[in-house]
Amino acid sequence: MNSIYSITNIFNESKRSLRLSLPLIGAQLIYAISGFFATLIVAHLGRDELAANALVWSVFTFLIVTFIGVLCSISILVAQSYGAKDYPGIKIVTGQGFILALVLSVPMMLVLWYAPYILIFTKQSPVIIQFATPYFHALTLCVIPLNFLIAVEQFLSGMEKSRLVLIISIAEVPIEIFLFYALVFGKFGFPRTGIIGIAYGAALAMLIADIVVFIYLYYSREFKTYVTNNWCFQKKYFWELIRVGTPMGAMFGIEVALIAVIAFMMGAVNNDTLAAYQIAYQCFMLVLAVIFGLTQGATIRVGYEVGKNNKNAVKIAAYTNLGIGFVYMLFVAIIYFIIPEKIIALYIDIHDVKLHQVFLLAQTFLVVVAILQIADCFRLSGAAALRGLKDTKIPMYISAVTFWLVALPGAYILGFIYKLGGVGIWIGLAIGLATAAVIIQLRFVQLIKKIDLKKVLL
Repeated sequence: MNSIYSITNIFNESKRSLRLSLPLIGAQLIYAISGFFATLIVAHLGRDELAANALVWSVFTFLIVTFIGVLCSISILVAQSYGAKDYPGIKIVTGQGFILALVLSVPMMLVLWYAPYILIFTKQSPVIIQFATPYFHALTLCVIPLNFLIAVEQFLSGMEKSRLVLIISIAEVPIEIFLFYALVFGKFGFPRTGIIGIAYGAALAMLIADIVVFIYLYYSREFKTYVTNNWCFQKKYFWELIRVGTPMGAMFGIEVALIAVIAFMMGAVNNDTLAAYQIAYQCFMLVLAVIFGLTQGATIRVGYEVGKNNKNAVKIAAYTNLGIGFVYMLFVAIIYFIIPEKIIALYIDIHDVKLHQVFLLAQTFLVVVAILQIADCFRLSGAAALRGLKDTKIPMYISAVTFWLVALPGAYILGFIYKLGGVGIWIGLAIGLATAAVIIQLRFVQLIKKIDLKKVLL
């Protein structure tokens, strides 16, 4: 075996990668808790408010995921400049990242403002539209604070200061949850605003977080130089952020859109299938929150070694993070196989006769999801390594083709033509993800052989 893959090198890379990734994973899980509490609070308002919340957040989540993908380019360029010890480059990238965050806020706010027309077009209930319209409009207040917070976190991640990202989430989310409760129900002297209190609470909490973080960065000797006097537009760096980030945003959007279509397909089978799918899907998303943090770390580690022009270290970083992700996914898969009933019992009463079919379907779905998650680990890890090389356009094309021309047709054929129902839909999705994983891994193997790392840098 090549000496670069020695146990010592792999062990050292594992320590460095986990030191970077674990805080990012923690931050992702904490932010997920915020969404959980928001849903729980809205559920106490009534069925109509809960339904409106589901529709509004499906649109908002699509926007967030897509535009976060674009802003992820900040951490890639910062990491490469950091690895190359190009400190003026870090300052320029950071400033252009803040400008990009502001620019992206405009289309996001426009989509949210006119989103109620989507509900009218899809013939949603007038009552739901009545609740959703002011909710959409209130969410526009979140956009600028959210994008600036994302930009700061991407900058810190690129500088390998992921612990600060975790600290931000630990401090911000409890404030957010408190404001959700206070504003929705009118507690502690706050006005009662109902469902739109979720939007007001999120906007206010993010604004507070932005102010505190920027004050900290401004007075920090380590970071002050990167966040001050760097707001002049730099065409070269700004368009490089767009060039690298846009395909990532598109790829994330493609993934979210496919998942939405899969949910509609499950509902077309029957209600039991949709309910069982929701259980398996929630498990899948919880696992992905961990993998997303891990792959963020992988991208930054690869980008850092690109900056140092160390191709062997790029390989070690990519494959070590893949190995960490695989071990984690394998562990989760074993849990799915050994104690599926305990997992399902977290969501439903498995002893309720009326839910017996849901229980049986969920058990089967978890088996398929266990295999699907392992395949997705290879896909996401490979895509993360390619992002560190600024190769984002080809993975976007790979995702578009495999998701919409392999996964979706496969899910439909197996689920409805061969009448395998929800199991067939899951298998079709797994086939598409596995196909993408193979192609993306091959892409990385071929690219790392011929790429000139010096040409990757600005």
